[in-house]
Amino acid sequence: MAVDTADRRILHRLAFLTHAHDAQRGYRFRVTRYRIHVKPGSKKGPLVEDGADGLLTVFVRERAVDGAANEGVIAVLAAHLGVRKGDVRIVNGHGSRMKTVEVDD
Repeated sequence: MAVDTADRRILHRLAFLTHAHDAQRGYRFRVTRYRIHVKPGSKKGPLVEDGADGLLTVFVRERAVDGAANEGVIAVLAAHLGVRKGDVRIVNGHGSRMKTVEVDD
């Protein structure tokens, strides 16, 4: 059975709508996890360094007061990885310097 151009457009639109619906429901498709070490209050920051062991070190100028450093980490990682800040989430270690971060691809 051959698929003509009109059928392809319908199938493409259906796939797009399904993906958009799933995204609205909170389903994540491609997620990358990073283990990071945060250096709050650093004069070196904002900077991201890759460690030999695969650990990312994130230097931020914000102090670890009222979540300011966590917001700085999200902004610096988003800029470093070329994604929106909304695509970066801290999933573990909110009150620690060692954190696990998820990034939507």
